Amino acid sequence: MLLFGGRQAGGSFAQLLAFTLIVLIVVDHASGWWLIRRRRAARRRQAVPTCTAVCQNGGTCSGSSCSCTSAFTGSTCQTPVCPTGCRVRKEIHDMTQAERLRFITAYKTAYSRNDFRTLIRSHQDNFNTGIHNGPHFLPWHRWYILQVENVLKRVDCHVTMPYWDWSLVSGDPWSAPVWSDAPHYFGGNGHGRCISTGPFRSGQFTPISGGCLRRSFGGSTPSVPDVTRVLDVSAASVSKFLTDIEANLHNRVHCDIGGTMCSRSAAEAPDFFLHHDFIDKLWSDWQGKSSAHALDFPPGQLHKNMPATSPVEVTPYHVINLSTQPGGVCVRYQQPQSEIARRLAAALKVVPQFWLPTHLPCDQPLHGTVDAIKQSRALLHTTIKYKFVQSNFERGLSCKMPTPGEEKPSIGSALGFNLLTLERLAKQQ
Repeated sequence: MLLFGGRQAGGSFAQLLAFTLIVLIVVDHASGWWLIRRRRAARRRQAVPTCTAVCQNGGTCSGSSCSCTSAFTGSTCQTPVCPTGCRVRKEIHDMTQAERLRFITAYKTAYSRNDFRTLIRSHQDNFNTGIHNGPHFLPWHRWYILQVENVLKRVDCHVTMPYWDWSLVSGDPWSAPVWSDAPHYFGGNGHGRCISTGPFRSGQFTPISGGCLRRSFGGSTPSVPDVTRVLDVSAASVSKFLTDIEANLHNRVHCDIGGTMCSRSAAEAPDFFLHHDFIDKLWSDWQGKSSAHALDFPPGQLHKNMPATSPVEVTPYHVINLSTQPGGVCVRYQQPQSEIARRLAAALKVVPQFWLPTHLPCDQPLHGTVDAIKQSRALLHTTIKYKFVQSNFERGLSCKMPTPGEEKPSIGSALGFNLLTLERLAKQQ
């Protein structure tokens, strides 16, 4: 029994020992696996270090440095990557909302800079020194726009001057989006007093001379036919072109906007540059008609120094070519991209004989003009009825011969043509 019992006890002890060894092996294996997992987790934590950089302008943090977007560089994405090549100036409505907001922000920031304020004052200080009503009008203002744009680019190098093509909306210019109260547009009418809407409203913007920005909208701006007649002046008549663009297009819009724009302090209004940029674009369009137009300027005036361009004396020759402006700057105007601009351009190609002549000869058959309108109607997507067109013509033109010294009635005044009017009438038919 004892022997048997000893064997039984010895067997139990051996079993217990084996079981204990198995448990120890399992525990050791589990402990080892747990340690391995801990080490792996630690390594993963070390692979994604805590971000210590403060990234700007949309940059993302990667450890102690930033990964920047294509528009910025630097350790914290603080430095803009400035565009190279020609500066492209766009119609205000063709800019993105972000581009417009960026321009307005830069403009308001620049307005507190001494170099910018000095430039703004120089227009008023030199108002009667030859920068208006003469051959220096276009080149001086081209130089002036460039200097103002240069300061804006010191604030934000992505900014370029926009322009407003008021000819596209001549029938109802004051309903154009540019005059809305959105923060990325210019605000509305002040009816002769301070404007109260938009980013340049009273309390948000103060002109250099004090007070507030005033507007007093009135009348209609020159139309596409008005502009085309000026651009149709030949290169041989450059003096006439310079006179017509200043007197018939430029001067009128200043006082159509009214208020600050219709005063010697006009350059204090941001609207000034929307308008003058378009005038400069029209000069560029005229220059682009031929090699003769490109460098044409009144005899003896091309190399005369212009006033108020110190410290470097600038002549019309220095600015006549947009691709080689002072400082090695290249400028290009983008043609309007809107649907209304496209349709007008297409229509003008089809019926130039209707809209472009300065005057309608009294012996021109009425049916020929109506036929021209019929041809253009499909392009303009209108449904103007013949009765309206004919009655409007009969009211506007009696087809009597003018008396000596009397000017024949113009087509523009006879029809009052502009695209918005045509489309508005079409909806009423």
